Amino acid sequence: MISVYYAIAAGMTVLIISTIIMLKKKVAYKKILAAAIFNIYITGIVSLTFFPIDFTHKVDSNFNIFDNKLLLIPFHTMITDLTMGHYFNLIVHSGGNLLMTVPLGILLPIVFKVKHKISYFIVFFLFTLTIETGQLLIGCFLNTWYRTADIDDIILNFSGAVIGYIIFLITHKIITKMKKAQSIQDTSSE
Repeated sequence: MISVYYAIAAGMTVLIISTIIMLKKKVAYKKILAAAIFNIYITGIVSLTFFPIDFTHKVDSNFNIFDNKLLLIPFHTMITDLTMGHYFNLIVHSGGNLLMTVPLGILLPIVFKVKHKISYFIVFFLFTLTIETGQLLIGCFLNTWYRTADIDDIILNFSGAVIGYIIFLITHKIITKMKKAQSIQDTSSE
């Protein structure tokens, strides 16, 4: 079994190295803090979605992993949970997948400025696709029961990131207006 501690150790190593590099480049402390929070968030997501990796639960050689671990019908898992009365599972699974990526939508535009805002949405999609594809490939390569790759997760993760981005935009607009009002007040009092 590969423990979650390996992911945490790797994430902390990246955090330390990137912080040292940014300090040497005299990057503003706010930017370093934002990058550190983003790194910790990504480490948490990797730890949550990929680890631990268990080698002991091998599947039968007749088992087709793509038939049983790749769920491509949108909303099938959510509808199944709803119709079977698995409300707790529906809330935890759907809510968890939605909330998991809200911080991505908030943090990404703080840490990385882009010229075209569509780039954020491309990153949101690729991020969620990478998680699901990675889970599927780990299960296939290890021939083990691992996790399922579910289109519902991609939809929910992407939606969560978009919600986070909307929160970022609203918050950024409010802060900008407050700074502008403060600046006008400061100049008028002089």
